[in-house]
Amino acid sequence: MKNQDTELKTFLQKAGKPRDSFVFALEKKVLDTHSSGKQPNLLSTVLMAFTATKKQLVIGGGLAFLAVTAIFVTGGMYLWQKQQANEMNAILAEIANANLEARQRDSQSEAKLSATMDAARLIYIDPKTRGYTYRKSVETYSWGSQATSCAASFPFMTEVSSVEHVELFSSADLQFPDYTLNIIKDRNSSITSYELHRPRERYTYAGGSYAVKVLNPLTMNILALTREGGNEATGIVADDMKTLPVEGPQNPQQPTDPNEIIKNYFGENAKVIGKETREGKEVYKIEYASEFFCAKRSRNPEVSAVDMGPAQKQIIIAYFDTKSFLAVEEQFYVNSVSNQNMLYTRKVAVDQGNQTVAEVGSQFEFTLNVPVTTVDQAKDNYQGKYNAAMRDLLQKEGIQLFSGPWSISSQGLYSGSIRIIVDSEKHLYDRNFYAKTTEAQEQYDAMVQSQRPSNEKFQSLITQTVATTETTVTAFNVDVYSLSDREVIDHLKSQRGDSSSGTETATTLSINGTEVPATLIAHSDVGGVGADSTMPSAPDRGFGSEGTTLSIKTYVVAYRGKTYVFTFTVNSKDPADSIKPTMRTLDTAQISAILSKMEEEAKNTPVIMY
Repeated sequence: MKNQDTELKTFLQKAGKPRDSFVFALEKKVLDTHSSGKQPNLLSTVLMAFTATKKQLVIGGGLAFLAVTAIFVTGGMYLWQKQQANEMNAILAEIANANLEARQRDSQSEAKLSATMDAARLIYIDPKTRGYTYRKSVETYSWGSQATSCAASFPFMTEVSSVEHVELFSSADLQFPDYTLNIIKDRNSSITSYELHRPRERYTYAGGSYAVKVLNPLTMNILALTREGGNEATGIVADDMKTLPVEGPQNPQQPTDPNEIIKNYFGENAKVIGKETREGKEVYKIEYASEFFCAKRSRNPEVSAVDMGPAQKQIIIAYFDTKSFLAVEEQFYVNSVSNQNMLYTRKVAVDQGNQTVAEVGSQFEFTLNVPVTTVDQAKDNYQGKYNAAMRDLLQKEGIQLFSGPWSISSQGLYSGSIRIIVDSEKHLYDRNFYAKTTEAQEQYDAMVQSQRPSNEKFQSLITQTVATTETTVTAFNVDVYSLSDREVIDHLKSQRGDSSSGTETATTLSINGTEVPATLIAHSDVGGVGADSTMPSAPDRGFGSEGTTLSIKTYVVAYRGKTYVFTFTVNSKDPADSIKPTMRTLDTAQISAILSKMEEEAKNTPVIMY
C-alpha cells in the first residue's frame, strides 16, 4: 500500500496518467483477489465497495479511482488541447504581425515612387524604430508545372529566378535609403533588370547591349511637402534626402486583436503543423489557404489578354524563422499539396544590421561588364521642350487661347498628342537596351506604344485650364477639336449620360466684342446631382464663399475652323450668373508669357524618378 500511495501522490502532483507499472500492479491485484469468481466490471466493483472487507474496499476503491481518473484525464486532454490552440494562435499572431510589418516596410519603396505627391497618404516608418541602417533581401523562385499552366497569373514572373534588394541609410535618421540596389535574374541567372541608386547618380541596365548612367537624377524627399519651416511653396530640398522633422500619420485601422491580425495575413483556418530545422534555421511550419484564379494567355487576344479560369483553392506551406518570425520559404500549390500541383517555391534570405557606408558601401559600386552611356538629367529641360512642341502645335493648327474679364490665379496648357522623350529616357525606347527575350520585347513594345499619340476621334487637340480669384466664374476650361460642332455636342451629351444633359439652348458667346453663335448644354453641377441642383461650396476649394452654390455651364462654339468647348464653373446665385461670359483671344506675347511661367514653375516643382 505504501508503494501505491506513493504512486497516487505522484500521479496527483503531475496531473497526468499513472505509470504503466502502477496500472499493471493494480490490475494484477484485482485479478488475484477475484480469481475464483467472475472478473468484476466497473459497476460491480463500485457497488462492492459498500459491503467488502477492508482489503476488498481498497481494491474496489482503486477501481473507482480509475473511473474518476478517466474523467480527470479526459478533462485534462480538453484543457491541454485548449492550451495548444492558444499557443498556436499566439504563434500565428506573432508571425502575422511581423510579416505585416515587413510588408508595410517593403511597400514604403513603392509609396515613395508614387506620383501623387500626397505625403499624407504615404506609409511612414519612424527611423527611430526601424532598427537597422543596412538591409539585404534575396528571394529565389522555383517554378512548378502548374505555374506554366497558369502563366498569365504571373506576368513575366515565371521567367524570374531571383530578386535581390539592398538598401543602405548613410545616416540612421534618414527616412528613405540613399543607396539602393535592385537586381532581377531570369531562369538562366542572367540579369534582366538592374537599378543602382547612389547620391547624385543612377545606373540602369535591362539585359541589353549597354547600361545607362544618369547624373543628377531628379529626386526629392516627398516629406518636404509637410516639413515644418521648409520651403512649402516648392517642396524642394537641397540634398537628395533630408532627415525627417515630423512624424508620419498613424493608421487608426490597424487591428490589435490577435485573431484579426491572423486573419489579415493568413486568412481563415491557418494552422501550425510543427517546428523543424531547415538549412540550419529553426522554423515554424504553417499551412494556410487562399483563393486562386489560374489564368492562361488568351487564344483570342482581340477579346481579352487572358483566359481566366474558375476560382480554385491555393494551399501554402510556409516556414517562418522562430526568432524573427519572418518567412524563409513558401510553397504554393493548387487544390492539394503534391509535386504535380505545385505553382512555385519562394525562398527568402534577409541580412540586416547597422553597417555604415565605409563598411558596406562597396556593394553599391557598378560592377557589370557592359558599356555605359552617361547622360545628365539636369540638362533635360522637359518643360522647355514641351513648350516648344506646344508652340508648334498652336501655330500649325491655328488654335486660339482665351482669357476672360476675371483675375487669373493660375493657368496651363496640355495636349495629349505631344510626346517628349528627354535624353535621360531615350534608352527606354531603344530596342538594344533590352535583352533578346520575348518578355523584353513585350516590355519594349509597351514603351513604344506609350509614346504614340492617341488617334481617338474625340480627343481634344489642346486643353487650356484657367483658375480665377473671383467669386463669380471661378474657373474655365477650353477644349479644342478638329470636328464639327454637331459631332462635339452629340459626343458631350453621350458622355454626360443623365437626363439633364439633353438640354440644348441656342445662344451666343462674346468673343473679342462680337457675339458668336453658340450652343449651351445644361448638365450636372460639381455635386453630380442635376443641372439646377445646389451644393454648398467648400471655401478651401476656391469655388466661392461659403453657402454659395455652383453650376457648370458648357458652351460649344464653331470658331475659325475649329470647335471650341468653353466649360465654366459659376456661382449660380451670383448676379453674374445671368450674364453671358465675355471672352477675348490672347496674342503671341500673352501666350509666350503663359508658357514661360509654366517652364519656370516646372523648375521649382519636385519630381520623383523611378
